[in-house]
Amino acid sequence: SYTALAAAFALGLFARAHWRDDRQPPDVRAEVLRPRRVPVTSADPQPKTAGTHESPTLAPAPRAVPSAPMPFTPSESLCRKWSGTGKVEQAIDCFRSLSKTGTPVEAEVALYEAARLCADSLKDPARALGLLDEHRKRFEGGPLRGEVAWLRIQCLQRVGRTEAALAESEQLLSGPEGRALASELHVLRGRLYDDTLHDCSRALQEFVALVGEPGPRGDEAEWRRARCLEALGKGDEAASAYEQYLKRSNVSKAVEARARLSELRP
Repeated sequence: SYTALAAAFALGLFARAHWRDDRQPPDVRAEVLRPRRVPVTSADPQPKTAGTHESPTLAPAPRAVPSAPMPFTPSESLCRKWSGTGKVEQAIDCFRSLSKTGTPVEAEVALYEAARLCADSLKDPARALGLLDEHRKRFEGGPLRGEVAWLRIQCLQRVGRTEAALAESEQLLSGPEGRALASELHVLRGRLYDDTLHDCSRALQEFVALVGEPGPRGDEAEWRRARCLEALGKGDEAASAYEQYLKRSNVSKAVEARARLSELRP
C-alpha cells in the first residue's frame, strides 16, 4: 500500500544517513587548525614575558695556555759539558738561562761565559758585545769587572772600533784591575797604534813598557820596538833594539833581525 511504501522509503533514508556519518573521514581543516602542544626541553629558550629583558649570555673565559716547559734545567756543569763537547750554541743558551735563574754569583759568571763563547768559539764579537753591555748593567762593580772589561776591549778591537778600544784600555790600565792584565793591554794597544793607526811614536811607548817581558809577548814587543825606532829614523837605537831581540831565546824572526842589523851597522 502507499502507506507501507512511504514508511519503507523513510526507513531507508534514515539508515543511509547514519551509514554516511559512521564512514565520513575526519575533518582535515580542523586537524590543521587545532593547536598543538610542543614539549619544552632544556635546550629550548625560556618564553619571554612582556616587559622583561633577556640577560646576555656570556662567553666562557678562555683557558690559560700553560707556558712551554724549559727543555733543560740549566746548571754550570751542564753548560760547561756542552761547551767542552763542541755544542757551543746550546752552551750559550744554557749560560744565558743560568744568568736569569741562578744565584747572583752564578748569574754573573754565566753571563760572562756566554759572552766569552760568542767571542772566542763563535768568532762573533758583535754578539759578545751585546752580552757584555748587559753584564755591565746588571753586575756593575762585580768581581768579574776586570775580565769583562778586558774581553770588551778585545771585542771592540775585532769589530774595528779602534778609538773605543784604546779609550777603554787606557781606563783599565789606570785602575787596579788592569795591573794583572798590563802586558796584554800594552801589546794590544801597541798593535792598534802600529798596524791600524800607523803611529809609531805612540806604539813605541807601549812596546817600551814591555822591555824585559818574558815569553812571546816580550819577543813581539822587542821586535816591534826595533822596527818602530828604525821607521822613526833612530838608527843607533834601532840597532841596539835588534841586538836585544837576538839575545832572547828561540825568537822567530832571528834571520830578519840579523839582516836589519847588518844594514844599520855594516
